[in-house]
Amino acid sequence: MIEMHKYRFNSKYFLNLILGLCLLCTAVLSTKCKSHITPNPPSPPASMDTIPLAKKLLSPDFDGFFGYPTHDELVERTWDNGNAEAALLQLIADSTQPTRARLIAAEVMFAKNFIFMNQMKIPALAKLYCDALADDVIGTANPWGLLYDYDDAGEVGIRFQMMGKEAAPALLELLQDARPGPFYEGSKEATTGQMLHYRIKDFAAYYISKIYNYPLTYSAEFKDRDAAIALMRKALGI
Repeated sequence: MIEMHKYRFNSKYFLNLILGLCLLCTAVLSTKCKSHITPNPPSPPASMDTIPLAKKLLSPDFDGFFGYPTHDELVERTWDNGNAEAALLQLIADSTQPTRARLIAAEVMFAKNFIFMNQMKIPALAKLYCDALADDVIGTANPWGLLYDYDDAGEVGIRFQMMGKEAAPALLELLQDARPGPFYEGSKEATTGQMLHYRIKDFAAYYISKIYNYPLTYSAEFKDRDAAIALMRKALGI
């Protein structure tokens, strides 16, 4: 009985010894291997994969993407029964590509699979939409909505509400942009929109108010709008 006890003890000892030696060898080999590896090797640029799709979305065929009836047809063609989803997601995330191409890609994803937002960094996606608004890459204000008294965020502007509060930081940056906003097209929209004299910051303020469900009202005078925006920011603590 005593010899059996010693045998068990010694077996456990030797197993632990062997295990320790294995771990030591692994650590030494790992250190030697790492010494021959360049730290943080640069990854290939994503633009190498996104350029073809970006060029396609910037072609004349897509000039009417944000209008009807061509919009739905172009969405289906781009989506390609879901085969283009991975390429679309990659293009949206590639900040080196033109804003309009990335915006069209995002709009296709919103139309066909809006939960793609779960795979994106929302602040970056919101910045894409803010850049599109500020740079007027659509070429018309209609998709951004008539805002305020019309309670119309537009087909594209509504995306900020879908993104939620994570979109706020990008929109807050636009509150410093007092340039005139995009022009409206169409008979009724153009007449109404041009009379409102929206600035870029007025669009951004409206979207923020909708995200936070804050009662921001429209004023004809710029100084009154700016005062209302300042009051909203103070009330929301943003």
